[in-house]
Amino acid sequence: MPISVTRVPVAHVDAFWPHVSEGVHRSCVKSGGQLSAGYLWQECRNGNAVLYMVHDGDTLHGASIFAYRDWASGLRYVGLALCGRNAKEWFEILHEKVREDARMGGAVAIVDAARPGMKKHYRSKAIRTIQVVYEERL
Repeated sequence: MPISVTRVPVAHVDAFWPHVSEGVHRSCVKSGGQLSAGYLWQECRNGNAVLYMVHDGDTLHGASIFAYRDWASGLRYVGLALCGRNAKEWFEILHEKVREDARMGGAVAIVDAARPGMKKHYRSKAIRTIQVVYEERL
């Protein structure tokens, strides 16, 4: 069965969340800890964010969470979490679905604060770095 991406309806987030919560938590920790899995669960449950499941039949390969955010320069579709295994096998499929949804929602760009090294998964030549974040522990 081929790998596909499903946008989880708000009414079904609770049913799928137990399958991704640990991976989303790891993603939050690895990306700096600005967000928590609990916060993202609430955002998906109330429709402020979208949970995507990457699967082939009943086998879950990964998940991602995106949300629309207003920027002064236009609406962005922002990646908030990514988790799973063997992303090189399915990342492009997920990315195409996200691009389609971003366009349909009126976004002018996708913004993803991915960990270093994730850029290699993007095939588009239009990817550019717009920000680097530093933290000084006190």
